[in-house]
Amino acid sequence: MVLALEVNEVDWCGGSMNGYEFSELYLDSYWEDFDSHEEYVESIEEYVACGSGE
Repeated sequence: MVLALEVNEVDWCGGSMNGYEFSELYLDSYWEDFDSHEEYVESIEEYVACGSGE
């Protein structure tokens, strides 16, 4: 799975990065910040839409 993330590019918020960097950036920023699955889903949707993720 990691290899698939590394070889695929993600165009996000006006820039480009590989999928692994994209997912790690979210995890590094928001790991253990929320108490429920629903809060994480909402945060991830906000993050993917170029929002703050908060």
